[in-house]
Amino acid sequence: MLHFPRIPEKYKPSKPFAGLLVHIGGVIAGLGIFQFIALLPALFMLPSVADLLAVSEGNYRNVDPHAARVVLLTLLGLGSFGGFILMPLVVNRLYDKLPARAFSPELRFPGLVIPATIFALLFFLPFDGFIVEWNRNLAFPEFMRGFADWAREAEDKATKMTEMITGLDSLPELALGMLVVAVIPAIGEELFFRGVLQTRLRLLTGNVHAGIWLSAFLFSAIHMQFFGFVPRMLLGLMFGYIYAGSGNLVLPMIAHFVNNGLTLLSMYLYKHKLISLDPDSADIAPWYMAVVSGTVAAALIYYVANTYSKLPKNDFRTFTDHKLSFGEHEAD
Repeated sequence: MLHFPRIPEKYKPSKPFAGLLVHIGGVIAGLGIFQFIALLPALFMLPSVADLLAVSEGNYRNVDPHAARVVLLTLLGLGSFGGFILMPLVVNRLYDKLPARAFSPELRFPGLVIPATIFALLFFLPFDGFIVEWNRNLAFPEFMRGFADWAREAEDKATKMTEMITGLDSLPELALGMLVVAVIPAIGEELFFRGVLQTRLRLLTGNVHAGIWLSAFLFSAIHMQFFGFVPRMLLGLMFGYIYAGSGNLVLPMIAHFVNNGLTLLSMYLYKHKLISLDPDSADIAPWYMAVVSGTVAAALIYYVANTYSKLPKNDFRTFTDHKLSFGEHEAD
């Protein structure tokens, strides 16, 4: 079983449900305000407002691809920074009256936890790729045809947007892409979905696993790509168990960065014919290899959690560590 340390009293939000609503409102406000700010320089880079609206939907046939890509990356980057990084920190401090340390009470990196986290992500990818292919070809029953058509349309728009963002032509564009696609989401999405959502849902349900699964579900749902819903949720589960087992938010941030950064870098290298392996290839590992890679990833996550459970007590381990199985509740 995994060891899940209790949340220290001094780092617990006093009003987890009300605070959760305030945090969600803060994210929405931050996304809106900072994307509006990003529109100002964008209007100078594109010929018209109509072109700006087209670019925001992934259509750049009438504008310079470089300008369109920079505008889109700026909109995404500033919006994500304001919504997922700045606002959680502000709400955490002003509403919850908690220090930033509350997001990551544990900040030690004992043993091989950093390489174990990275390799857990790398071993997880073949397993996740197998699930990606299954989810991509998922057929909905006839009575859900309306939803299936809507989901497929949303998926096509998201694919078009992704192709636009990842079609990087130069090293400066790659650097901007890494910042927007890898660095900011790794920090911001983990700060919000694990540091805010998972923690508060854990307190509200009284169950560590419920907090992890619910936050992973919402993490996948917010991306609005239902033909990639399950693999993204599994990725969220991986990040969630690393965080719950260690109390160190930096570790899922590292895993998130490696996942996004490796994908973006491989697309750039393939486009410029520096590697021969197509990252969008439909080739997947056979099921038995997927099972093996998933098992190794799970073992590495266990290693990380077990390593932290053996550390001498500090502020994070004020309370006795304990093991929880599914369905078992904690008295927080």
